[in-house]
Amino acid sequence: MISLSKNFLIHCDIAEQYETQLNHTEIISAATVALYAEGLENQSIELSVAVSDDAEVRELNNSYRNVDNTTDVLSFAAEESQEDSNFALPPEAQEARYLGDIIISYPQAERQAPDFGNSTTREVQELVIHGIFHLLGYDHEKDADREVMRAKEEAAATILDGK
Repeated sequence: MISLSKNFLIHCDIAEQYETQLNHTEIISAATVALYAEGLENQSIELSVAVSDDAEVRELNNSYRNVDNTTDVLSFAAEESQEDSNFALPPEAQEARYLGDIIISYPQAERQAPDFGNSTTREVQELVIHGIFHLLGYDHEKDADREVMRAKEEAAATILDGK
């Protein structure tokens, strides 16, 4: 499914076996609030989010990160981020900038959701938000970076909650 959300073009693909547990609107809403929380509501942005199974996520994790395990979310940025750079498009940009791809393991989200007090749907939404911030160049390898990224995720979650 492809959805236009103001200036955002979000491609959303949910594996058939998870379509009854999750809907496209829940994913698109999470992606949209993350972009809004970053102040990008006036930018033309395109990205894709896929929800799949452990096997596919494990294969991608092994292929791209040399880690032979499943994980909850993988983000593949379309462009290398420049450290300490803020994401901004030139005002004259006409085409949407493609941020990249996010893939989420639904079974992993389902397993870890209780650890965070979340429903599986909410856990998937939080993983979408997390993935978006990775696409925007944020990371959590260092404590200071983790704090910045976590604050941004919490701001997006607050918007998602309508607070």
